[in-house]
Amino acid sequence: SQQSQLHYHKYSDERIFANLTRWRQGDTVGDLAIQQFRGTQPFDIEDKDPQGFDKVPAEVYLKLNYKNPLTFSRYLTRTGSMYPKDILPINPEAYTKIRTAKMMAINLGLYPRAGNPFWHRTQQFRPKPNKDLYDPMSVKTKDVMEQFAFNWLQTDRVKRYFEEVEAAANSNKSTTSSGSGSSAGAGAGASGVRDR
Repeated sequence: SQQSQLHYHKYSDERIFANLTRWRQGDTVGDLAIQQFRGTQPFDIEDKDPQGFDKVPAEVYLKLNYKNPLTFSRYLTRTGSMYPKDILPINPEAYTKIRTAKMMAINLGLYPRAGNPFWHRTQQFRPKPNKDLYDPMSVKTKDVMEQFAFNWLQTDRVKRYFEEVEAAANSNKSTTSSGSGSSAGAGAGASGVRDR
């Protein structure tokens, strides 16, 4: 049976280069086994760098400078200040680069000293904070939701009570005004005198 590799390839065409002799002799014609699992990688079970201390890749590393405010604005708050280092899920070297890039852009007049002009444009690209506050199974979230539900229910009860009082007052007004014409006229005249 066909099996994929159990190690990481240094480059994707490694198995083809390893079979160059067979290829020169024509033995690989119609051999699908060489191409079948090309580019497969084993499942990444554990995070190789859970603390984020590895160096950032070059394509990201070279963008974290003062020339790319749209890139480093993704890692700033709405007021343009830096998030704490333990909240922002990037490695410490990139964090330092972002802070340096921001200060250089401000000093060169390329970025405002307060505010984040790219806030609305970077919403969908913003990294999620390293916080467990949003876990629906946690006790803190459960307490917050119960408190919210209790407050909402109390507010709704008070609102319904005043709506019922207002509805009762309106129904009393309608029954009073639909009574005898003379008494209603007298009452209206008296109320008009009182209003003046």
